[in-house]
Amino acid sequence: QASCNQQHQATIPYSRAEVLAPIARNSATMASNGGLRAYTHGHAKAVVNHHAKRTAEDFACRTLPFLSGCSSVLDVGCGPGSITLGFAKYLSPGGRLVGVDLSREALEMAREACHQKFQGVAPPVDISFREADLYR
Repeated sequence: QASCNQQHQATIPYSRAEVLAPIARNSATMASNGGLRAYTHGHAKAVVNHHAKRTAEDFACRTLPFLSGCSSVLDVGCGPGSITLGFAKYLSPGGRLVGVDLSREALEMAREACHQKFQGVAPPVDISFREADLYR
């Protein structure tokens, strides 16, 4: 079985509807749950550290074909930013990439990861990480 990354490189195998379907299902689940907004993984250090190992190519590969030519992306629930930072190389140069999360600790990890990734070199796009609750 080909990895998600290999599938992305070969073709664009997913329609926009297929990419957005999981988001719609999650919204429907929240609505049927009385609007309960709970992040089931939580923000325990072990969870956030595990999430920091994820890459855009492996965990957001269905999104990547739609980033080509984009000048801005808002990554809601960016956590430690590993996927968010991976999006940078797919955006148009000079674009804008914003990661948003509820957890200050995860956002600090994201900012540190950004600093480490680019080590004093200007990123190809403007990158920022912000604390926010999109439901408020």
